[in-house]
Amino acid sequence: MSRIHEALKKAELVLPLLQRTRSAIESRIRLLLLNQFKRLHFVCPICGYEGVFLDRNAETGKRRHAECPKCHALERHRLQWLVLHELQKEIALSQLRVLHMAPEPFFETRLRTSCRSYITADISGRGGRSKGRSHASLLPRRIF
Repeated sequence: MSRIHEALKKAELVLPLLQRTRSAIESRIRLLLLNQFKRLHFVCPICGYEGVFLDRNAETGKRRHAECPKCHALERHRLQWLVLHELQKEIALSQLRVLHMAPEPFFETRLRTSCRSYITADISGRGGRSKGRSHASLLPRRIF
């Protein structure tokens, strides 16, 4: 009987600790969920994703809402895409020959189908692109 009595006393001591721990965990989960719903939602002009954008940690500090989780476009990419979209109203992309240095995959895909000719070059030579810094000099003169 004394072992049962000792176990009950220990349980009486542990139970409040477990309840406080559970309460603390539940309140943190509620806070995380609340913050998730409070986060701003955006629309990516490149891929059309609608929702929360990801934060990025950079050497210069935390950048809030920096990355689209679908196409991985950053702020500068979305701005470039908006500028390009506005330029299309004045310039027919189908008439342009484009030399794109270090192209981002989401731009490359869209521009390749929109432009008269589309050539890419990257110092790393990834993705079948021309490799090296001076490959533009290998192209015929006055092509661009």
